[in-house]
Amino acid sequence: MLLPNGNRVVNGIEVDRAGRLQALHVSNKIWNEPQTVQAELEWRRVRFFGENGNQNALMIAFDTRADMFRGAPFLSPVIETLKQIARLSEAELTSAIIKSFFSLFFTQNSTSLDINQILPQEEELNLKEYKLGAGTLNALPRNVDVKSVESNNAQSTFEIFLNSFIKQVGAALGIPFEVLLQNYNASYSASRAALLQAEQTFKQRRAAFVQDFCQPIYENFLIEAVASDRINAPGFFEDPVKRYCWSAADWRREVMPGIDALKDANAAKVRIETGISSRKIECIRLGNDYDEVCSG
Repeated sequence: MLLPNGNRVVNGIEVDRAGRLQALHVSNKIWNEPQTVQAELEWRRVRFFGENGNQNALMIAFDTRADMFRGAPFLSPVIETLKQIARLSEAELTSAIIKSFFSLFFTQNSTSLDINQILPQEEELNLKEYKLGAGTLNALPRNVDVKSVESNNAQSTFEIFLNSFIKQVGAALGIPFEVLLQNYNASYSASRAALLQAEQTFKQRRAAFVQDFCQPIYENFLIEAVASDRINAPGFFEDPVKRYCWSAADWRREVMPGIDALKDANAAKVRIETGISSRKIECIRLGNDYDEVCSG
């Protein structure tokens, strides 16, 4: 939708001609909701940035394209595949339950003529008189036979199809098959490669979340603390460079578990000795606090 000021609204997000976020358009009820709420649909425009330049709203999204202003859910590429997995699992479970049934059929054999056929017929067969059990002997009427229906326990292809679907899901999400199922049956190198590949995906997601949520929240907290003289930060409001330096933060993350701690320690030692890393960086990689390590 094009606005009179030249901006356009894309999925409720107002952007200017350069694609910069300008405002949010928020309604008082869900769009196309059944008329269960008596209030009329009203829209309110909320600017992203106030007059002082601070953010009024946070857009927490993982953008993969320049024109993706609202991002996309993490599972959106595999929604259909996950639905097919659910259907396949339900069908396989139903088939397994049916195969576990034990059925009996009582059949009557009248292919040959017997003298008993011209005699008065006996009473109808009463199935309640016959029961299955250990060491049970039942006497059947003449010309009556019992046949069992054998359950076909042929090898199912469920596991093959399920693994194929899960590999498709992992490829779309950027998570290896081994990490997705937490099944590490391959060699050390293959398992380590799977963990490293998954770590790259997690790093991208964490970086996007830190940029959209953690850092703006911290900066607003710091602005309020400096303005109320609870924190002394000279030049915070006068110099943008100093403000950026005061607001800089190092966001620590959960450490990816290693398979061989000795190899990880030796690798950290080599990186420190060759000068491509430092003790502080290696402590962060191991999930430790550098000051606590040095003081201990």
